[in-house]
Amino acid sequence: MSADSAARASTRPGVFVRIARFAQRRKLAALGAWVAVLAGIWVAASMTGDGYRDDVSLPGTQSQHAADLMTEHGFGRAGDTLQIVFHSTGGLGEPAVRKRVESALTDVDRLPHISRVSSPYGSPSTVSQDGTVGYATAVLDVASEDMPIDEVQRVVDTAQSAETAGLRVEVGGAAARLLAEGETGTAETVGILAALVILVLMFGTVVAASLPIITALFAVGSAVGVIVLASHVFTISSYTQYLMVLVGLGVGIDYALLIFARYRGELLSGRTPEAAASTAIDSAGRTVFFAGTTVIVALLGLVTLGLGSVQGSALALALTVLATMIASLTLLPALLALVGGRFARQFTARAAKRAAKKPGRAEGAAWRRLATAVQRRPVPAIVLAVLVLGGLAAPALHMRLGFADAGNDPSGTTSRQAYDLLAEGFGPGVNGPLLITVDGGDRGGRGAERPAQAAAHALAESEGIAATTPPTVSQDG
Repeated sequence: MSADSAARASTRPGVFVRIARFAQRRKLAALGAWVAVLAGIWVAASMTGDGYRDDVSLPGTQSQHAADLMTEHGFGRAGDTLQIVFHSTGGLGEPAVRKRVESALTDVDRLPHISRVSSPYGSPSTVSQDGTVGYATAVLDVASEDMPIDEVQRVVDTAQSAETAGLRVEVGGAAARLLAEGETGTAETVGILAALVILVLMFGTVVAASLPIITALFAVGSAVGVIVLASHVFTISSYTQYLMVLVGLGVGIDYALLIFARYRGELLSGRTPEAAASTAIDSAGRTVFFAGTTVIVALLGLVTLGLGSVQGSALALALTVLATMIASLTLLPALLALVGGRFARQFTARAAKRAAKKPGRAEGAAWRRLATAVQRRPVPAIVLAVLVLGGLAAPALHMRLGFADAGNDPSGTTSRQAYDLLAEGFGPGVNGPLLITVDGGDRGGRGAERPAQAAAHALAESEGIAATTPPTVSQDG
């Protein structure tokens, strides 16, 4: 290679600089492309709807073996029920109360997707010992996740038509929890507003603070739309989109903030907006790229666990991080090109005012003093950091893990109210029963019935068991 060609190669801008310059030169095209992608994805997602499937299988465990055994012998819809819970302070046995309860259950039995309804008066085990709480079971003819929301609401309204001053009615079950899912989103909105407030305090203007959030919203919105479409092909759980919003907003704001903070620093050093954006992407952009790649590789490692729901969530989160990384490297430079001149004037003016108030104090002096103090006294800094982190992590020592149920729903939802009423009337264990399967082998007939009855009798006499229900035998015995 000649000296001239070597010199040209050494001065040739890197890939990140070329990306930044292209996005700046074609800022309207870059912004339009992101708008078109986001709109196109969501038009397609709205037309197809989602196909989420909650796969909680755990290969190799006893619980999975029991679930497979039930499905094999015709119990695949065993969990697709609604519990209609009644509470009367005067007791459910009062004639007037019983008449209203039975009338409401008759109306529920006529509704679509209800195959049969069992009355709380049909078995002593469905009414609490004090007689104030009882429940009826409505068996669905579809899977809970396939029950239309409006039909679930219709069941709730029909059941609650029995309510009077002394009678309360709530509806629980997996299908009823779909109503609670429709009330989510408040936490995400609060998080976005909190991030906006912090960024405004940091940068001093709403426009500057909004750029990292806009970048994150475009990326997360596109990724969630793609996952809605992909849910028809891959096994993706219904809660995955909430994880994507949580992770995507955090990572997206963080990545955009890294680039934007460097951009602001370059502006304060006297660089032009174009040069500041190129330098920010070339330096902080590399950090974003390698950080995002590392996170994606780590998430894809979860695929090796072999758990269906975890695999779908891992792929969805990896896609979210990839989208936020691409948006930070392409969309953000385009946005900076649109308002960069305005930022240059605002940031330099604010820096001049601070310099006039506190002469001789450079930008970021407090952080540099902190870094210098930590480097001079590393051991005390490490000890202090460990103590603080240990205190923050201490509650994890008492953390109890488990599957989410209606007890995690908002307190005002009917599924949560039914959950609490059942716990009040029958004890907390009624909301988390153990399902026991008995395999009768090859004896034919109703070969499983006698060992199942023996198992139920043994369990009823065991410590910690509040009650057992009579066994239900499959059609093949």
